[in-house]
Amino acid sequence: MPSISATAPAKVILLGEHAVVYNQPAIAFPVQDVRARVAILANPPGKPGHVEITSRQVQLQTSLDLLPPEHAFQRLFSAFQRETGLKQLPAMQVTISSEIPVAAGMGSGAAVSVAMLKALGLFVGIKFSTAQLATMAYEAEKAYHGNPSGIDNTVIACEKPVYFKKNEPITFLTLPSDFNLLIAYSGIPAQTIATVNAVRAKMEQSPVQTGAIIEQIGTLVRQARVYVEAGDVASLGRACTQNQSLLMQLGVSTPKLENLVNAAINAGALGAKLTGGGGGGNILALVDPEIQVKVMDALYQAGAERVFPATVRKTADYE
Repeated sequence: MPSISATAPAKVILLGEHAVVYNQPAIAFPVQDVRARVAILANPPGKPGHVEITSRQVQLQTSLDLLPPEHAFQRLFSAFQRETGLKQLPAMQVTISSEIPVAAGMGSGAAVSVAMLKALGLFVGIKFSTAQLATMAYEAEKAYHGNPSGIDNTVIACEKPVYFKKNEPITFLTLPSDFNLLIAYSGIPAQTIATVNAVRAKMEQSPVQTGAIIEQIGTLVRQARVYVEAGDVASLGRACTQNQSLLMQLGVSTPKLENLVNAAINAGALGAKLTGGGGGGNILALVDPEIQVKVMDALYQAGAERVFPATVRKTADYE
């Protein structure tokens, strides 16, 4: 019996991480060339409701019923059953494979969730809307990140560049041209829950000062939206670097990330910043194609564990 499979992309937050938790906007792009894949195989001899889950990437081999109630997969399957009205799952074997680095600020967990929901839908004969996928995947995001903004599951479910503000309708961005990014992994796992909690503590201890930084990030994101939709990569690059400075003030950057950011800019990148929760994970650099190799070399020399290009395609390519 053939397996049913589905995929979902990684994502990067171009600008606005952390501030997006406090009702400021953020801009996020899907990374189409780096994906998570979930394959589902029916298990007719199995007991109804028995779900076996395997993921080599995180060395997981278990059954759903052995996972604690607050585990991301428990939340995900529960959301799936509520959405579909299925009282009992068919017996199945679920295999997860992913090219997306774990704990690197690229939405690995959300991508697995969306790919799994797509595959589950196909398995039972239902095609979900992007809104349904995003809403169900958000339940798993709570297990991963505590108080997520919802941006990861949204951009990954939609697979389009988005201007995102919590609890507001999604706005898809119009890109007149491609944007060329380099994503460099620091080799240190991102500490999303820790950094989100640290920013919350700063907000409680110094609400005026911290709130001002959050507001500045929001203003920068609103300006950057104009640059994105105008194809003004030079101004967008400067906005990214300014965003990095504000993230440093929030305390979510690290010397390793800052070293990578500086290496990219010194090699000719139009701008660079951390992407995601911080404390580790990735930086992104906005580059012109002709200097891509030079910037990649500089990032490796600065200690990046992995560097790969990501092209965010112009809007016409999504239509």
